[in-house]
Amino acid sequence: MDDACESAASRAAESAFCDGRRGAGRRLLRVIALPLFVAAVALPGCGGGADATRANLRLVNASLAYPALDLVVDDKAVQSGVGYGERADYEGVDAEQVDVRISRAGSP
Repeated sequence: MDDACESAASRAAESAFCDGRRGAGRRLLRVIALPLFVAAVALPGCGGGADATRANLRLVNASLAYPALDLVVDDKAVQSGVGYGERADYEGVDAEQVDVRISRAGSP
C-alpha cells in the first residue's frame, strides 16, 4: 500500500473512531439529562414535605385537541380554562382519596 492509500485509510479509521466517541458522548448525555429532567419536573410537586395532609396538583395543557381544559376535584373545578401550551399554578388539595378529572373548559 502506498503512502497516499495508508494516509486515506488512517484518516477513515480516525474519523470512524471519533464519530463513535461523539455518539457515546451523546448517549451518555441522554442517560444523564433525562433523569435530571424528570426529577426537575416531578420533585416540585412533592412540596418539600411541609404538610403531609395536602397534595399539590397542577394542570398542564399539552394537547392540541383541546384549546382549554379544567381540572376538577370532587366535582369542583380547582383550575379552569388552562389553554394549550399553558400551565396552571399548583393547587393544594386534601391528600386523601379524591375524584380527579380533566375536562374541556366549561363542561360539567
